[in-house]
Amino acid sequence: MPEINTGFEYRPLPEPDSFRLILLQPASSHDQDLQCTLEYTTISHCDREIIDHYTALSYVWGDPTRQGKIWIDGTPVVITESLDAALRDLRDEGRVLRIWADALCINQQDLEERGSQVKLMGDIYSTAHHTVIHLGSSKADEKLLTAIPSNTSGIITNDLSVDDLINTSEITLLKLPWFSRVWIFQELLLSSDPWVQCGTIRARWNQLCGVLLRKSQGRSKQLQVVADMNSARTVHKQKLFSHLIARRGLGATDPRDMIFAHFGIAADVEALGAYVKVSYEDSCAKIYNDTARYLFGEIGLETLFHHAADTESRSRVEGLASWAPDWSVPSAALAPMYRNNTLITKMPKANENCTFLKDLPILACLGYEVDTITSFSLPLPSPASLGRFARNEYHQAVKDLQTMYSVGSGVWWSGDDDGQHRHINLRGRETEHERLGQIIHDEWSALIHHDIPLVSLTHTHFDEEMGMHREFLDGFEMWVRGRGKEEIIMVGYDSDGFESLIYGYLIPGAKENVLAGRRLAITASGKLGIVPSCAQKGDRIVFLAGSLVPYIVRRHGEQEGKSDEIENIIAGERFAQENLGRSEVSGKKFGKRLVHCALIGEGYIEGEVGWTPKEERPRAVFALS
Repeated sequence: MPEINTGFEYRPLPEPDSFRLILLQPASSHDQDLQCTLEYTTISHCDREIIDHYTALSYVWGDPTRQGKIWIDGTPVVITESLDAALRDLRDEGRVLRIWADALCINQQDLEERGSQVKLMGDIYSTAHHTVIHLGSSKADEKLLTAIPSNTSGIITNDLSVDDLINTSEITLLKLPWFSRVWIFQELLLSSDPWVQCGTIRARWNQLCGVLLRKSQGRSKQLQVVADMNSARTVHKQKLFSHLIARRGLGATDPRDMIFAHFGIAADVEALGAYVKVSYEDSCAKIYNDTARYLFGEIGLETLFHHAADTESRSRVEGLASWAPDWSVPSAALAPMYRNNTLITKMPKANENCTFLKDLPILACLGYEVDTITSFSLPLPSPASLGRFARNEYHQAVKDLQTMYSVGSGVWWSGDDDGQHRHINLRGRETEHERLGQIIHDEWSALIHHDIPLVSLTHTHFDEEMGMHREFLDGFEMWVRGRGKEEIIMVGYDSDGFESLIYGYLIPGAKENVLAGRRLAITASGKLGIVPSCAQKGDRIVFLAGSLVPYIVRRHGEQEGKSDEIENIIAGERFAQENLGRSEVSGKKFGKRLVHCALIGEGYIEGEVGWTPKEERPRAVFALS
């Protein structure tokens, strides 16, 4: 919540469940000055009250430079224009109205009070007799609400069909900022009787949804948001991670509220509270880092890292650890990383071989290095952006190969200690398979040499990146030529590795794909890989305890890395007390090499299967910061 300098002196809140209400005075004219007094009460008192109820107000703060004014106990107080409009529209002509509005009922200048009141907000909304969702004063939206039977105008209009109502709502009502703010989800979920108000007209939320969601098929993105919000009111409480995934990057003036706004609705809030405190005195980086520490035990290393490393570092919250997701920005919506097929590994468990350092925002993990990035391609665009390119010969070759594989025992499986493996039996069709394979590989080359650069022409820093792309092309062509000599399955869902990935990428109408939004890379050993779009030449490829997905990391310089300090903490007594004294993650005690680095993101390297029985590489402790 943003701060507003009210110029009003608040009295302290004496009880743990104390909060304030404004007693909005009546007025005969909409334009009369707003007048109110403050009432100091408690949640427990209001919960037992059966006569004097209060209404909670849900609204968007709006532009703080556009202002209104209210008189509190005779003192003029500056408020936002949106709150000014909401109070005027709610105000009664003859009766005092008891209202809870966060900007006025919380002392925004007192950080400690803000934190304690945020923890009470779930109770404040659930105890309120009504909640009014004020969306503004659009005449079009007022007309829409008059078609809802419960509307307060006293008139029900029938001149709009259901389709007209839905279309109107998609154009106006559902595009209002309220539907994309993080706080409103808690406010809606916990309200016993929510009403939607535009101007002076309001209607019950449930009946509005009954009209707008009448058709379950073919809903727009805006309608689906409403449907998800409405269904959430009836389902069992979800854990914090589910809420964060659903609402990541939504509007919050203070990015800390992306976490704080879910304290009243998350099913695991008690466990979360052991890691995160609602305090506006803590930095956003600390709040997000502490949340990531909690989520590590809930969702595991792989899932946490997937959501942590899909945003550009320059857009992340300042001071945020590389292993912590930035919930203030939208997800890049990258597909989960592909991994090689394997059944048996010697992968050490994350909870026994990873730990958070107590005094630093560092996650130390046991792992080993497998390769280094030497060149990389331009970022691969979404498959939809490649639809302009005709690939008739390629698609015919795909069909011919699939027919070849379906005849007799063309494709068969075997198993060994490394897992299950697909094989191909060509039986005298080697020449034809090689010819069709050449067509496939020629299309791959055309994709990388021509199509992707053409689609990327308008990208920022295109000329600079094209230089690295040209360097990548040499290594890519060598890899393709070597690939063509192998008798492997080239296309279809029985293919593996890059054959499977590029096949899926070039399917007409393909949507989600592992390659989209990432780069191809050539490693020091000449292998082809997939790396994050923000990867750089020289970044290392490592496997970490608890994951079969390889990760791209970037080493810090010696001065920046504070390696000695980190090693002392890892080797010290505090490390053993904190978590994993029995584990291998101790640089001095077990003689492991310490690598201080930043997590860049997930990767994939052709032919590299992590933690396999045959794998014997020197292990190290990777201190991720």
